[in-house]
Amino acid sequence: ADTSIYVDTTAGAVTILLQPTAIRGNLPLIVKDYTGHANANNITLTPNGAEKIDGLASYVLIGDFVGANLGPTTAGYAVLP
Repeated sequence: ADTSIYVDTTAGAVTILLQPTAIRGNLPLIVKDYTGHANANNITLTPNGAEKIDGLASYVLIGDFVGANLGPTTAGYAVLP
């Protein structure tokens, strides 16, 4: 499983469908806007099936060069500090 996803938001908004947490083997995941266009072209993280990210059905990254560190939980993912 990947531990980091560097996202190119130059051409438009990006949606990432996350793997089920059971497949990730409890590995955290870092998602990063490495081109600096996510303020205009957001990155949407969508968990698998009934899983959630901090209780949400999707999690949107807005802001140039923004990133998120996600930790697997029994209910999906938690955004880590």
